[in-house]
Amino acid sequence: MAPSALTALRLRLGTPKERMERGHGNTMRPCSRRAVFNSAPRRRPGSTASAREIALAEQVTVLLATNVTGGPSTSVSHSFQLTAYDRVSITIPGVDKPVPNRPVSDPANASVPALAVEVQPSSDTDRVTVLAITSDRYSADLMYSVTDGDTEGAKHVALDTGQLLVGGAVALLRAAPRSLSFRNGMGAGNDANVTIFAGRKATED
Repeated sequence: MAPSALTALRLRLGTPKERMERGHGNTMRPCSRRAVFNSAPRRRPGSTASAREIALAEQVTVLLATNVTGGPSTSVSHSFQLTAYDRVSITIPGVDKPVPNRPVSDPANASVPALAVEVQPSSDTDRVTVLAITSDRYSADLMYSVTDGDTEGAKHVALDTGQLLVGGAVALLRAAPRSLSFRNGMGAGNDANVTIFAGRKATED
């Protein structure tokens, strides 16, 4: 029997904002979309952040650990600065697929509705430096597609496990994750509670 593997993904905010996002026992509280520009007034999408906001950037630490039972273990820790972040918690209703033995992306299951979720305001892939997507249910029939408002990016990405894209890996989506369109074909009553965290630079380098 092949050894089992356990992969742990953790993302931690390293500033006082962490206490605002976390409840007792360091449990993340569900919340609606929130954009933070370092305690400065909230700005409209596309506006320019001030030098003060850049100086008060958020620090984020990304931790990746992989442990193989009876085998090797690897871990990576990386810290970097953000000037803004958005956090979205959304419920994706589950529906029955017309053709159960085919994936939700199959044209025969086109009637499974899509729910578009606005994630963050930037259409520049280089500005989004971290994207984390988690759910309380994972399945090959829980999928999302990416768009930056003008360009269609990756399509029919299965959310069959927690996903973490950092740095240049965000470009694998082929478009800035300005909006994600979810479809849930896991069946009626199998709603998925999805949380999306997007960290970005508010201005160009």
